[in-house]
Amino acid sequence: MGLLFGSRPSDSPWIASVWTCRSEQVSEMTSVASETWGLVFGQQRGTPS
Repeated sequence: MGLLFGSRPSDSPWIASVWTCRSEQVSEMTSVASETWGLVFGQQRGTPS
């Protein structure tokens, strides 16, 4: 199984979009540099990480 992405517009005028990503195999996340901010919440085996 690869990465399963989902996205939607935000309900807030201050946030452009909200997206999710799910995988049963990937254990690390790396993000590229961008001109916008991002906030990441992680969960592994039901525990926030």
